[in-house]
Amino acid sequence: MKKKCSILLTLFAGLLLLTGCGLQRMANSAKNQQETSKMSVKSFLKKVEKANSSVETVHFDMNTDVSSNGHKSQQMTADLAYDTSGETIEKANVVIDETVNGTNRYQEIIGDQNTARVRTSKDGSWRTADPQGRYTIHPSYFNFLKVLYSMEDDLVLKQSGSEYKLTLRSQNVDVVSLFREELNLYVRGINQTELKKDFKVTFDKKKLYLKDFDLSISYNGDRGSLDLRAKGEFSKWNKVKDSQFSLPDAESNTDSNDSNSI
Repeated sequence: MKKKCSILLTLFAGLLLLTGCGLQRMANSAKNQQETSKMSVKSFLKKVEKANSSVETVHFDMNTDVSSNGHKSQQMTADLAYDTSGETIEKANVVIDETVNGTNRYQEIIGDQNTARVRTSKDGSWRTADPQGRYTIHPSYFNFLKVLYSMEDDLVLKQSGSEYKLTLRSQNVDVVSLFREELNLYVRGINQTELKKDFKVTFDKKKLYLKDFDLSISYNGDRGSLDLRAKGEFSKWNKVKDSQFSLPDAESNTDSNDSNSI
């Protein structure tokens, strides 16, 4: 399986002001809750899709931790620039640092569709990657959203402060299959109905940008145990600087891989 607000009067005036503000906030909150309750998940996701069509760059952090016949932990940090369709990553700066059963693996790549640099240690030398290579990075911001768009019948919409949240409607949702590609999820020997799942996605209330997701999957039974947690955070929508994609100096040798897959 690979997959925690003369002096006495002033005081009263202040209290009345604070109380008035508090009541107004409560009224606004009740109104917003009512508006949210009237909005279907389908309508919300259509608004999300339209709002995110203008996103071209984004910063991403993700932590995963998996225990099942071993232990794997991974930290991923990425700055990504997409084309106008959101289908292709034009520029990337990605770092993946993972440990599998005590063995560390490091990978870093910076560049664009024409030239990229890669290295396999924090202090290692940079190599030139195949200029014809294509970035394949999971999860992709837009592909993750596409999976959510397909889950309109599987999710519940709630409002919390300045955010909208989507959660699972029931334990019958097969998140393993839905996010198999984007989160590299595979479960063998256990039916997905036997898994305990928790899935939450948060959107910025004002701009409707995807802010974060939190997925946990667990099993404890006759066939062993499994604990998986994946947490991702997105930020800096359309504010990633070009300097993040500046190429470092490289040694003369070239990595001849056909694609740059992370």
